Amino acid sequence: MNKQELIEKLTSNRDKCFEEAKKYADLSWDRQIVDSKALVYMQVINWVEGLDEQPKVTVPKFVATWINQCKKKATLADCLDGYYEISNGEVVSSEDFQNWVVDNENDELTAKAWIFGYEVEKLPVFPLSQGDLVIRKGNHEAKIYIVESVSESGVLLVNGIKDEFYSADDEGGPDNDLEYFYSNFRLLAKKESLEVEEVK
Repeated sequence: MNKQELIEKLTSNRDKCFEEAKKYADLSWDRQIVDSKALVYMQVINWVEGLDEQPKVTVPKFVATWINQCKKKATLADCLDGYYEISNGEVVSSEDFQNWVVDNENDELTAKAWIFGYEVEKLPVFPLSQGDLVIRKGNHEAKIYIVESVSESGVLLVNGIKDEFYSADDEGGPDNDLEYFYSNFRLLAKKESLEVEEVK
């Protein structure tokens, strides 16, 4: 339960006390008890409103996925280790998460995300339109891809040999979603900047 949910629950209980108080005569003992409860709720609401709320941390999508998976079947300690064992002895792990925690000392950030909640990092999106040229980042074969289409459902690339589709949802797997695309490709040239040579 977060701070706002607690305030809403206390406010609801306070309002119920005010409604119940209407049933009794003004100076009756029962009325004084109900009014006292309402005053207590009002004071507690003031205290809660004065509390500092822990801000949510920002984590990569694969970290959010791992935390959600661990919350269902493991402990925070298991989550920080990057693996856990399920009842049949099978070990579930995330190598990406393990590397992220160890390389960047992100154990405290992970614990805060587990306890206080988190927001997922926004994709490093660059403007893209049909006809643009993109190339893979890093030490890959230098293949140039033409952006065949860009839509809400994803990005389709062609290079003369095969088509590659990067989906906006997670159905294609981690190597075929938009997060993978924007993390592993870069814009080589915009369609508008390419010279068009007329054939005569």
